[in-house]
Amino acid sequence: MPTTRPSSYPGGYGGPRASVSPPCRRVPPRWTSWPPCARPRRSSPPGFPSIWSCTSRRTKPCRIRISSRQPRNLQAAQEYSAGLRAAGIKMFLDGSPQGRTAWLTRPYHTPPPGTGADYAGYPVISDDVAERQVRAGFERGWQVLAHVNGDAAIDQFITAIRTATTALGAADRRTVAIHSQTARADQLDAFVELGIIPSFFSMHTYYWGDWYRTTVLGEERAENISPARWALDRQLPYTSHHDAPVALPNSIAILASQVTRVTRSNHTLGAHQRVSALDAVKAITINAAHQYFERDTKGMRFLRRSPRGTAWTSLVQVSSGPVSGVRRACCRWGGTEVASVSMSK
Repeated sequence: MPTTRPSSYPGGYGGPRASVSPPCRRVPPRWTSWPPCARPRRSSPPGFPSIWSCTSRRTKPCRIRISSRQPRNLQAAQEYSAGLRAAGIKMFLDGSPQGRTAWLTRPYHTPPPGTGADYAGYPVISDDVAERQVRAGFERGWQVLAHVNGDAAIDQFITAIRTATTALGAADRRTVAIHSQTARADQLDAFVELGIIPSFFSMHTYYWGDWYRTTVLGEERAENISPARWALDRQLPYTSHHDAPVALPNSIAILASQVTRVTRSNHTLGAHQRVSALDAVKAITINAAHQYFERDTKGMRFLRRSPRGTAWTSLVQVSSGPVSGVRRACCRWGGTEVASVSMSK
């Protein structure tokens, strides 16, 4: 199994990309001077990275680059400041299944061009780096979240969490495994043991479900992507997200994808992994609030009074309807409905 990025397949997060970069992207990351085409795009507050862009008149201009100066004024905290807080740190351990860059323990069903039959993706960082990053977060009291799609990347993350937990002791850290597309049943057992919360990109079942079946994973593995039912069977709280801009923000689509698991071709992908409408709603409300230590203020139906009136939100559950049972979500302000969305059968 390859453990490094194959030189013949320089794939990115969403798939293949050009292997030749413009001059200003080939400069070492900690350069002492910028290439002629790079100019500051805008000023930044003291202590924050500067945003730069290419000023050359090319058909394909160089991408924006961020300087290596480290932010000094932003610290992880539980409290908000002017509506913003840094919740923790995020790691990247692999790529994406749809781009065939996720790190798997078994080869891809159909390997991408330029790779062999044993191609199973590749890691982004080494085991040692992963363990050091997780431990650094734990030692500083930062919540650690990691992008892990392939089951090999999930194994690496579990090992890093277990190593850090053994060294520093158990605590309520609510570490998050983002996406967890190909998580195995035994890995969910490890999530329970270590207090890891899986955050599934459940809309993969619709957007790329058919691609997974025919090309990426094959029928057997594709049926168990985003294994929400396995999580519920273990009483493991999970969340679900849309990962914008990879998929457009659409909460109703997130709900439907968990409950129906229907692909673009109207195929039900892994009926045994479907969940109820109520569990789907919890994944984007109370479970999401719990994930970020904000259950006391978010996630539940609430009532708030102000001089302008009464604002409240609600999500109505109905028992009928084969799609999800979630018929309508609405928001009212001062007794007037200002936003609503419905799901048809």
